[in-house]
Amino acid sequence: MLTIHFTYLNLSGLRITALRSKNCFAGDSTYLSVLLESENNRNYETIQLNWKEQPEETVHLEKEQELEVALNLTTQKRGRLKPGPLKIETTYPFGLLRAWSWIELDLDIVVFPKPQKGPRPDLNNGDQDSHSGDKRTGDDFFGLEEYQPGQSTKHIAWKQYAQGRGLLVKRYVGQQSRKVWLNWESWPDLPMEPRLSVICYWAIQLEHEGIDFGLMLPNKRIEPLSGPDHLEKILTVLAVFGGANGDTGHA
Repeated sequence: MLTIHFTYLNLSGLRITALRSKNCFAGDSTYLSVLLESENNRNYETIQLNWKEQPEETVHLEKEQELEVALNLTTQKRGRLKPGPLKIETTYPFGLLRAWSWIELDLDIVVFPKPQKGPRPDLNNGDQDSHSGDKRTGDDFFGLEEYQPGQSTKHIAWKQYAQGRGLLVKRYVGQQSRKVWLNWESWPDLPMEPRLSVICYWAIQLEHEGIDFGLMLPNKRIEPLSGPDHLEKILTVLAVFGGANGDTGHA
């Protein structure tokens, strides 16, 4: 009878609040954070927390304190993911009885497509009207880089190729200011999911190179920009393309 009383009290009076989540790429693990607070003047011992079919986290909460707990979550598919109810349980103090509950929290994450390298998009592709006549013949030579499948052949460094240095392309300073369109139609031979993964890869790569880039999907267009916020916006659009919903790897 005392075990029933103590096991129940070890959950009673706990307050759980959703804090933050971290977006990730499909197949990666991420976390969602919750805050535990005590509404009573006592300690809470051996509390287990986890999302359905995800690893448990065991915590202890001292009286008159609060505790932030990061709960792991594995993913498989792209999309907007809600982890579902959070399970909280305890078998304190002797492991004879179990008190438990499911708690709905306002938390979700965006699971981006898994990046996959593919043919590089052409500079200024997909927007002929706005770039017609943009010849830029006065660009300054910047250096050489390894040729990527799909790049224009007009800048290939044939002299270096003849010297046995491999297939390289010439880069010009002016190219840094050009705009690149990640156009859905640029990879017509790829099925939908691999195509989204390739677009995701080049969005990350172009952001790393400091090149403005835009996105052209069926019924969706985002103008070229750069920066972390722009990249996040692009990746989010790719994640939810087609109304996709992610999962936690157990569905």
